[in-house]
Amino acid sequence: MKQLNIFPVAELLTETQPFISISIDLDANSGYSEKDSLTLENFLKEAQQLVADLGSQWKEQIEEVRSAQRQLISATSSLLIYMTENETYYYYIESPVADHMIFGQGPDLTPLIKHYQFKSDYHLLVLNQDSAHIYDLSSQKLEEVTEGHWPMELTSVLGEEKDGGQLNHTGSAGPGQVGMHGHNETSVEKEIDRENFFRSVDNQLIEDFGQESERPLILYSLVENQAAYRAISKYQPLLDKGIELSAAKVSTDEIAEQAYQFVNSYREASLASLSKRFIETKPEYRVTDQLEEIQTLAQENRIDELILVEDKLDDLVTNVDKKAVVKDIVAATYKAKGTVYILTSDQLQGDFTISARLRY
Repeated sequence: MKQLNIFPVAELLTETQPFISISIDLDANSGYSEKDSLTLENFLKEAQQLVADLGSQWKEQIEEVRSAQRQLISATSSLLIYMTENETYYYYIESPVADHMIFGQGPDLTPLIKHYQFKSDYHLLVLNQDSAHIYDLSSQKLEEVTEGHWPMELTSVLGEEKDGGQLNHTGSAGPGQVGMHGHNETSVEKEIDRENFFRSVDNQLIEDFGQESERPLILYSLVENQAAYRAISKYQPLLDKGIELSAAKVSTDEIAEQAYQFVNSYREASLASLSKRFIETKPEYRVTDQLEEIQTLAQENRIDELILVEDKLDDLVTNVDKKAVVKDIVAATYKAKGTVYILTSDQLQGDFTISARLRY
C-alpha cells in the first residue's frame, strides 16, 4: 500500500486495467470516526463481492486495506483509495468528495482532477526587509515552517558582531559570507543589505523546495519589497502577483485571512482566464463535442488543455463504450503533459460538453 501526494502519476494513467476506486469524505471534526470506519468496511465488503471470481490477489489487496483501516481513516481530509489486483494507492485531499465505491476499467480520477486542476496547496513567503517566514498554505490550514533555516533573519544571514556592548554589524565577512553594514549606513547600503538578504532567501527556497515544486509561492510583502525581491528572484514557482501589504507585526490570523482572500481571487482569475482562452482560440486549434476526433488528437499528443463539463457529460456519454473513450482521452492528455479540467456549465462561457485546445 502506497500513499501518493502528487497527480497525475503513471500508476493511475490507465483506462484498461481493472480498479476498485473508493472515496470517503472523512469527518472534519475528528481524527477517527466510527461512521467513517463503517463506511469503509461496507465499501470493502461490496468490492469483495464484485471481485470474488477474479482470483485471490484481489482478496489480498482488500484485506491489506481492511487491516490498515484505522490508520487510513485517522485524518480529517478526504480519503481516496485505488486498488488493483497487485497494488493499493491512497491519497488524502483537502477537497470534499462524495462517498462512493466503483469497480471498473481504469480508476475513477474525477476527485483527483477536481482537486488538482487549480492549485490548492501553496507556499506563502512573508517577507520584511530584515526577516522572512515561510508557511505551508492549504485549503484548510496555514502552518509556519520552523525547521532547517526557517525563519530567516537578516542579522543571522549577513553576520553580526558585538562591539562595546552594542550590537554592531560588520561590513566585512569571511569566505562565502555576505557582510552587513553598520548602524550609520546610508540608504544605498541598506538597499545592498536588503538585496543580499533577499537573494539568500531566494537561494534557500530553491535549495529547500526546488524549481519544480508543486506549490506556487505567494509573496506577502510591501510594494517596495515585492519589487526588490522580484528583481533578484530566480525561484520559478513565484507567482506574478502577491499580497502587497506590510508583513511587520501582523498576527497569524491576519496573515491567513489575507492569504485565503488572495487564493480565492487568484482561483477566480485563473478560471476566467481559462474560459476566455477557450473562447478566443481559433477554430483550427479547438475541437468541441467530437469524441472520436478528440480521442485521436489525444493519442497524437496534440491536446494542451481539455475541459469536461460535468453537468452535461451524461448527455454526451450515453454508454459504456463512450465512457471508455473519455477515460482514454483523459489518460492520453495527462501522459502528453496536458491539463484536464472538470467544471460546471455555470463556470464557463459557451455551450459545450467536452472541448480540447490543441498545441498545433
